[in-house]
Amino acid sequence: MHLRPKSGKFQTENACNIRIHLRLPRVIVRPKISDEAHAKLTSVVGRLMAETGKMKTYSDAVESILSKSVMLSPQLLKEVENFIKKNAKLGCTTKEEFIQYAIHSTLMSLSEGISPSDPKRSN
Repeated sequence: MHLRPKSGKFQTENACNIRIHLRLPRVIVRPKISDEAHAKLTSVVGRLMAETGKMKTYSDAVESILSKSVMLSPQLLKEVENFIKKNAKLGCTTKEEFIQYAIHSTLMSLSEGISPSDPKRSN
């Protein structure tokens, strides 16, 4: 007896040349993630459902996160983390919060015609 794949099914032929069709169960791979990652994904799924009014999945959450992601160098992230630690009194407590503020601040300056490197720039 031997097995041959045929369009998602397996077909067997025994000694009498009788064909038997076997349907194998689909294997669903579930990656292991930390409780913290699970909580964040659940939060994103909830936000997406609230925005669209439709059911969403973890896959939708991951796709949303990836489509809104920006890769930053490890050196820049370390610099941001060090700045936050040294300047906690300024109010930013996370990298994400600081980066959002920095982008918003830069956009406001540029829309007013002030270069981010301009010494006359006021915050």
